[in-house]
Amino acid sequence: MVKIQNYLKIRILISQFNSDTPQFEHGSYSYFIKADVSGLIGVVSATVEDPSVPLNYSFETSDEILRDSLGDPNNGVLVLTSTLPPNIYEGKMIAQNGVTEDIASAAVLITVAPEESCPTSNVTTIEKVLVVKELKEEEAHPNIMASNVLNCEYIINEQWPPNTNYFEVDSKTRSIKSRKFDRESPIFANESIPQFRITLKLVCPLKSPRISVNDQNLSYVKVNDISYSLDTTILSVIIEDINDNPPKFIKPDRDLVLGYPSTEIAQKLQPEFLYQVKAIDIDDGFNAEISYQIDQNSHFTIDRKTGVIVPLSYAMLDVRSTTLVVRAIDRDAGDGSLFSSVKIKVVKLLENHLVSILYENNRKLSYDEILKEIQQESMMNLMALKMTTIPKMYNSSDYVQVEYEQTTIVHIIGYAFMINESPMPSERILGILSPLEGILNLTVQSYSDTLDICDVIAEKNKEDLYKILFIIFSSILGSVIVIIVVVIILVYSYLIKPLQYQEEVESRSSSKLPEPDLTSSRPASKRHRRYQKSGEKRVSFGTSRRMNESNSFPITPVFDSEDDRKFSTSSNGSNNSESDDKRRETQNVQFQAFMKKFERLDGDGSDEKGLEVLHEEQIEK
Repeated sequence: MVKIQNYLKIRILISQFNSDTPQFEHGSYSYFIKADVSGLIGVVSATVEDPSVPLNYSFETSDEILRDSLGDPNNGVLVLTSTLPPNIYEGKMIAQNGVTEDIASAAVLITVAPEESCPTSNVTTIEKVLVVKELKEEEAHPNIMASNVLNCEYIINEQWPPNTNYFEVDSKTRSIKSRKFDRESPIFANESIPQFRITLKLVCPLKSPRISVNDQNLSYVKVNDISYSLDTTILSVIIEDINDNPPKFIKPDRDLVLGYPSTEIAQKLQPEFLYQVKAIDIDDGFNAEISYQIDQNSHFTIDRKTGVIVPLSYAMLDVRSTTLVVRAIDRDAGDGSLFSSVKIKVVKLLENHLVSILYENNRKLSYDEILKEIQQESMMNLMALKMTTIPKMYNSSDYVQVEYEQTTIVHIIGYAFMINESPMPSERILGILSPLEGILNLTVQSYSDTLDICDVIAEKNKEDLYKILFIIFSSILGSVIVIIVVVIILVYSYLIKPLQYQEEVESRSSSKLPEPDLTSSRPASKRHRRYQKSGEKRVSFGTSRRMNESNSFPITPVFDSEDDRKFSTSSNGSNNSESDDKRRETQNVQFQAFMKKFERLDGDGSDEKGLEVLHEEQIEK
């Protein structure tokens, strides 16, 4: 019994990719194992342009047995934790960019053969289960692979796509050959990667030596329906693209005549571009990358990637017409590129060549659909210089008001050419389109009339703008004045007024009478000495105004001299003619005289008897 030690790999290129998208070395992987095998099967890993970016792997399969038997596909490693029963298992390894989260996948096919199916010594087996060849198109290939294995011969059992018969076995050279084929043939219309698949069956004599199965790196091959067999080989032919097809213009598909306004009108209308060309290339990959070029001129230029033709600053200033040669070049205009060209004649347009069309777009048509509908109904090749969408508007008594509805109006500045490629007068265009106003729900007028209406509207809008600006300015000015007044009031209330009050308090404090000197002592008066001899208590200053319990009037001071009476007279009323400073000085003198009087009355006590004696003496005087 022969042990199968190696496994098969299948490699498929991914036709479109991004530098951030993980890339598998092979698009598909195939493994052939025995039923008693477990452990490592193989590695299905991917890479990205930046090696520092982490990749996360997962394995998807609808087969529960395979899902339960596979371990964690860390780093794309396929490991069987248990053996699998004989069968063909399919799955998909998925790699995800840990930063951008872009994903890629590769198909995985695991064929598990029963132990008893291994070939015996008297059976000749195929060398390869799958053979992949990359062949150039538009060439014949006389020797693709050998058609014999020792004394056994391959026969073509089936070819796909069906009914093609591009391949045959050459019995003289004992090889498989093909005739010339085209990668862009309609037979590959539904194929993402054009390829042939030929099923080869190995036919041997009854007795022949055996050949073990070998391993080969393969690519680009669909493996979903490849079943294990000891005498069948699948030959997959990937058609290598060559740059054999030039780009083809689809917009325009022939030479074209366009109009562009004079410099003065262009400054008013500001058309965004003249035209956008588009070409396609049925080749693949880099061979189909198209760039656009335009012959040198002083009027227009072109975006090499988008094909948009834009005017220069003084387009059509000093000419009535000019012809542009636009080229579409494949392979990004690199080596070995092919190109095709188209001519665009540009004619200067004046005001009397232009019309203004207001189309009520109730059906939400695109610009191209609107223009095509007008062309079909008018039987005229109307062309648009500029198309814009505006809200539906109506005139009120004194201003233009916007009516917010779902309906929008498409404003078209259009023109047309006559048979001799000269611009058609606007009067003739109006005569053709006016009968269609009710049918297509549009309004047509000359460009000059549109300018007049626009000028009136612009003037009215300018007046309205001035009114609005005046109202805004007045409101802002009033608000500023109110804010200033409020600020002044707050500043006065919280800053200036407290300062004034503080100054006033300080001024008043400085004008107060000085503290009387109560510590000064003078010799006691005669009466005071008399009180001291009699043993009566003195009358203190603090009790001079207390009421006697036996009298209903307060005790008043007793004066001993003429000076005391003068003090009493002057203390009841001050001379108003004196200045404040002189009055203040006089009051100080009087106060000190008053205090001296009480010092003379001051004794050892201030009992009621002493108070009564003072009161009686005052009455007697």
